[in-house]
Amino acid sequence: MVRTLSKNLNYNQNGTEGIVDEQFIQAFNDAQDYLQAALNSKNSANAMFEAQTIIPLVANQEAYTIPGRLFFNKEVSSVEFSIDSQATNYIPLDKRALINRNTSSGNWYNGYYVRNGQINLTPVPATATGSLRITYEKKLDNLDRNRGTILAVTGLTATGFTSFTITTPDEVSNPNFTSIDYICVSDVDGNPKCQNIPIGSYVSGTDTLTPRAGYVFQTGETIAAGNVITFGRYTSPVSKLFDECEPFLIHYANEAILHSDGSEDVIKESSILNRILDGLLTVTAQQTAELQMVPQRLYSEWW
Repeated sequence: MVRTLSKNLNYNQNGTEGIVDEQFIQAFNDAQDYLQAALNSKNSANAMFEAQTIIPLVANQEAYTIPGRLFFNKEVSSVEFSIDSQATNYIPLDKRALINRNTSSGNWYNGYYVRNGQINLTPVPATATGSLRITYEKKLDNLDRNRGTILAVTGLTATGFTSFTITTPDEVSNPNFTSIDYICVSDVDGNPKCQNIPIGSYVSGTDTLTPRAGYVFQTGETIAAGNVITFGRYTSPVSKLFDECEPFLIHYANEAILHSDGSEDVIKESSILNRILDGLLTVTAQQTAELQMVPQRLYSEWW
């Protein structure tokens, strides 16, 4: 669509004619990053891209890193603690500041504070008892085009794989399988199956990829024939923005390409883009029709 709008249909991937795919991909990623930040700043309470993770406690460990990408390294919605890690026994912890830091040890916690994307408990756990349930705003996966489809997987187990073969890829463009360090694997709908696989080797003659020595799946990950490959860490072929955001991505990318071409059409495109953004931010800021109760911290006041 953007190639059509920007009149950049003629191109090749070695960069000698037209604008290569990588420039379009960068424009789409810039659009997605800009829009997620704009939507979050307009109404962060909506938590439109919320994720949740469970982290077991470790004795004498104060700081806990959230797996995945925490938006702007700070957007935590809640931290809860369960003494026995049972889903029905989590209680919310109070948010604290660095001035409240308590480095003594104990097994009952009066709060947490966030620093450098990590959850810091006060006091420090004395034993490896219980777990944290952390709800946070997740930074959206970067966008990339489909770089190949998995044909067969060798040595697949619950913890990893030995290698896999792929459809013959485009090795003219840059980056390619011989020049990158990480890939991600998704199903055909863009749902992540396995992220951040470090490449150990790639044999172009057989189109076989082997992960770096020592690589293991993260919890819940696997791969299968028919899955698609994208380049880089935390990438996906499909944006997780909701459908109403698609026009913004298209027109933002088109504006960026028109700027690159020095086209006078960029003025008209900027006007369209601003109208789309205004509409999205207006809807984001609106309250829903639900009856919102005043939040209470004490369980006895919830009823």
